[in-house]
Amino acid sequence: MKLTQQGMRRATGVLLVVCLVAACARRGVDATAEGVVRAFIERIEQSGEDPASRKAAFELLGPKSRANLETRALRLSQVLGRPVSPHEVLAQGWVFQRFAPKIVTSIGGGLVRITGEHPETDRAEFQCVKDGDVFRVELALPEPPAVLDANSPMR
Repeated sequence: MKLTQQGMRRATGVLLVVCLVAACARRGVDATAEGVVRAFIERIEQSGEDPASRKAAFELLGPKSRANLETRALRLSQVLGRPVSPHEVLAQGWVFQRFAPKIVTSIGGGLVRITGEHPETDRAEFQCVKDGDVFRVELALPEPPAVLDANSPMR
């Protein structure tokens, strides 16, 4: 069967529409709590070799975690005397150091459990929050140190 130029254009147009529909229908990694935790862990694990991965991981954090790290970055900027970005403060050790994650399971209420090779001992939980149409990870971070103003003595 021989296709004419008009037939080829029509077939190409149909293929383009099918691809666009498929791309629009594909859900992002942050469409579910489980998906955003998987993506966050993957980016944190890559951050040692790829600094851009740390920034990408920061983008998946919820508003409380982002505010916490922004405050920490401001405080560190004061101490170091140079600007520090909030994603630079995000430490891989705050997330995982005890075990290599193997299984990610949503257990409801935005809570996601991660288990490792030994599920009895290798486990951690992440709280996720809905932010518009997407989920974000809220880390269990300690309160940041106070931000000093220009009149405060350094301790």
